[in-house]
Formats: sequence, structure tokens, C-alpha cells
Amino acid sequence: MTPPRTVPPTLRPVVLLARMRDLLPPTELADVLAAFIPPIDPAGAAWIDLCAALDAYDHAADQGLDLDEAGQQVDIAAMIAGSGVDGLPPSATNNGRRITAFTQLRPVVTRRTERSLRGERQGDQSI
Repeated sequence: MTPPRTVPPTLRPVVLLARMRDLLPPTELADVLAAFIPPIDPAGAAWIDLCAALDAYDHAADQGLDLDEAGQQVDIAAMIAGSGVDGLPPSATNNGRRITAFTQLRPVVTRRTERSLRGERQGDQSI
């Protein structure tokens, strides 16, 4: 049996939100999508395309079809949705260069994650 396909780690937040879109009230979903840098427009073409790619992936899985191409389409749609292609506001550029999804999707490094990266135990108080 083939192991299930996984989404690349940097794309997981936006794909997870797209998966949860029917579980969240529209205003809450819009608020969460607005927190991305650059914000994701829930009515924008990129978000709609991501949701359609996920639906196509689910349909392919239900039909027992090869999921490689459908999975690649989800990844591409997630990269586009997270990059602000739908209309990047001027404030979301850095000297005219676009800020990409990979900037906003990196995890925030805290003291706790810094300690774990150095191999220190959770109870260790040293920084």
C-alpha cells in the first residue's frame, strides 16, 4: 500500500485552512486568512482555485485514481494562494519586490523552540 501523500511543511497552514473552510464561519475564515502576510482574499481567484484543487484531489481519491498530479495541483494552488497573487497591496512589497508565502509561513522562533533546536531539555532554564 502506498503511504498517503503529504503537503510540504511550508504549505500546510494554508492547505489546512482550505480543508477547514466548511467548518468555520465565513467571518472567522476571513479573519484568519487576513492574518497571513500578505493577506489571502477568501473571494479571490487564488483561494477559490486552491479549494477547487482540493476538491479535485478528493474526487480523484474517491475514484481510486493516481493522486500525484492532483497533489501537485494542490501544492501549486497553495503556493499561489499564499503568495498574494490576487492583488498585493503596496504595503506588502519590499523595495518593489514581492513578499512571498514562504516569508509568512515560516514558524515563529521562540525561546522554547530555540532551546529544543539546541537540544536542551524543556525544564532547563538556561537560554
